[in-house]
Amino acid sequence: MRFFVPLFLFLLGATSWASPCDDIQCDCPYPMASFALKSASGTSLTQATVKGAGIQNESCRTGKDRAWCSFGAADGAVELTVGARAHHSLNIAVTQSSGTDDDCCGCGWIKVEPSVFVLQVDPAAAALIPAECQSDCVMPFGMKLGNARGVSAYSNCSSACIDPAPIMTPHPGGEPVYTGIGWQCVEYARRYWLKRYGGVFGSVDTAADMWAQVREIRDPRSGAVVAVKAIPNRGSELPEVGDLLIYAVDDSDPGLRFGHVAVVVRTGDRTLDVAEQNWENQHWGGKSYARRLSLRTEKRGLTDSRGRILGWLRVEVEK
Repeated sequence: MRFFVPLFLFLLGATSWASPCDDIQCDCPYPMASFALKSASGTSLTQATVKGAGIQNESCRTGKDRAWCSFGAADGAVELTVGARAHHSLNIAVTQSSGTDDDCCGCGWIKVEPSVFVLQVDPAAAALIPAECQSDCVMPFGMKLGNARGVSAYSNCSSACIDPAPIMTPHPGGEPVYTGIGWQCVEYARRYWLKRYGGVFGSVDTAADMWAQVREIRDPRSGAVVAVKAIPNRGSELPEVGDLLIYAVDDSDPGLRFGHVAVVVRTGDRTLDVAEQNWENQHWGGKSYARRLSLRTEKRGLTDSRGRILGWLRVEVEK
C-alpha cells in the first residue's frame, strides 16, 4: 500500500550521520547526489529507494530511524520511497549534499530537489503494532492531532492501546532521548518538558504516579538537575504555562485507569488550555491546544467533569 504525501521538508545542517559513501559502487555517468533521511518521531525505517528520470547507480541503506541514499542523476526531480513501521507517525527530515565537494567516487556533487515522497508501510513491520492499536481507533494510531508551542501530539488510537515500542526524540547536541512509549500521555509530557526546559523526568509506571515521584528533571547531555515542585489543586497557586496537570486513578473510567497527565499551554482569568495525548484521541481542529478547562475562582481550584485533578507539577526555573 502506497501513500503520496505533500513534500514538507526542512533542511538540516551538518550532522554526524554515517557517510553516504558506504557500500556504494563507483560509476559516474552523472555527478552524484546524496540524501540522508531521518524519522523525527523515532519510527523505524525499513527500506528506502530512489527513482526518477536519468537515475543510475542508486544505493540506499537503512539503520533504525535513518536512511542514506546516493545516486547518479541529471539535474532534476527525484522520487524517494521510504518504507516504515507505520506511515502515520513518519515525519522525515532530509539533508542534501552541498553541491561543491567531490564525493567518495570523485564524481562531483550536484543538487537534486526531491519532488515526491512515497511512503510505503512494510506489512511485516506494521504487524508489530498491537492489534488493539489498529482497530476501533478514534483516529488512526500515530496520526498527528495538533501542535502546541512546537510540540506535536499524536493519536494513541484509543485508551485500550498500549504499544511498547519506545519513542526516541531528537535532542540538539546529543543522541536521541527516550521520552516514553507511543503515544501515551506521559510520553507527550516528557517530550514537552524536554523541548521547553531541556530535561526529562525519570521512569514512572503510570501518569498518576508522577504526582508522588517526579521531583526533578535531568539534562540528558550535561546531567544537570532542576527541581520540580508539586502544587496541590485548590491551593494558593494557580497553574502556569508549562505545568503538568496530574489526574487521579479512576477504576470506573477506562481512560483513567492509570490516571492522566496534560500540559498547560495557555492560562486565562477563568480558563486554561491543555495539550495532551491519549485523552480523547481527537484531532484538535486546527487549534493550538486539545481542551479548555474551567477554573473555580472562589476556591482557586481546577475542575474537570471527567476526572479529579490532584494538582500540577512545575519546573522551578529562575524567572
